[in-house]
Amino acid sequence: MDALIRDVLREKGTDVQGVPPDLTVYHAVERMNRMRIGSLLVHDERRLLGILSDRDVLIRVVTADLNPRETRVGEVMTKTISTASPDDRVTDVLGLMTRRRIRHVPVVSTGRVVGLVSLGDLTKCVTDCLRREVDDLSTYITSPYALNPQSRLIIGSGDLVG
Repeated sequence: MDALIRDVLREKGTDVQGVPPDLTVYHAVERMNRMRIGSLLVHDERRLLGILSDRDVLIRVVTADLNPRETRVGEVMTKTISTASPDDRVTDVLGLMTRRRIRHVPVVSTGRVVGLVSLGDLTKCVTDCLRREVDDLSTYITSPYALNPQSRLIIGSGDLVG
């Protein structure tokens, strides 16, 4: 499977939701719920500062018994961000997500965020690729070439095989 992150972004789009670090966790979670997303990028006017995921909220706010109406996103966001490039292979980014135990990865090109991929996005891509592979193999094994070992197949410059 040779799918690239750019292929995933082409299908899902490049819209990325972000918030400033001084926004309250309550308002960030409200936005995540409204948009049905699991993370928000945290940024100032110039740069990416971190990422706030639903898991960050559970671990760093709920279990720490912090008040989400008073706690700022910048206080509880994940500051060490793993990123991907549009040219990275989907399988490599899945490996990164598994090793780091993360579910969302910003996609960066020439220092600029150009998208965000989730574990679900990449799983869908792999599933779609595998489904196409199965369909191609099914078509091949039911073709006359696969069913008749005496078939002669012409490859490349006209060489006969078979």
